[in-house]
Amino acid sequence: MGGAPASPTTQVDARMEQELARKSREDDECQECERCDFLRDGEFAMKNYGGNQLMVWAMKYQHHVIHWQPHVPSARQIQEFDIADASARGGKRAMDGLAIHPCFLVEAKLGYSKYLRQDWERGKVVWRDTPSAERAMKRVTTQISSHHSIAAKYQRKYFSEHDHNVIWVVSNSLMELCLREHALQARISTRIWVYLIKAPASLFSREPEIGENEIDEESQ
Repeated sequence: MGGAPASPTTQVDARMEQELARKSREDDECQECERCDFLRDGEFAMKNYGGNQLMVWAMKYQHHVIHWQPHVPSARQIQEFDIADASARGGKRAMDGLAIHPCFLVEAKLGYSKYLRQDWERGKVVWRDTPSAERAMKRVTTQISSHHSIAAKYQRKYFSEHDHNVIWVVSNSLMELCLREHALQARISTRIWVYLIKAPASLFSREPEIGENEIDEESQ
């Protein structure tokens, strides 16, 4: 007997995993990189990161998603992409990654589910009514709005469905559903795409201690 059919979300996210899996080879062999306007207006840079074990896990997840960019755990360094943005401090906004071909920016987010809950009466995922969840919500929605503003400055060239968009990759389904609803309500879903790619257990070097099982809003 065959198993249950995959949900539309599972199928879409599987396609995104496959697309991301091809990035290292395609970017190295890219003959059309000049078509990526993001690349024209930004630069790759190695960034230092400190923080606690949660930050280490967050960077591991970021590299799991954006695996074509260097990550040096022993030195606590990871490569990100700085793109011109007049509204950002210093005129540049740090993005987790850039896929040069077919040209889209990437943001990877681990955790956040402890700040969310399923509201069965309204039929959607909502942020919890706590001070820490409110801080997380403001930070995430402000960030996603700034990412939309960046993408909206660029004309799409339509050589890919993700062309000159920003792809948000999250590690749990509550965050995925919450951000997809937000993108629709804020009318930014044409330039902000949200996908679920779960973090494999092998990503973590040890079992989390009590209270460490979720990334908090200060970790990314």
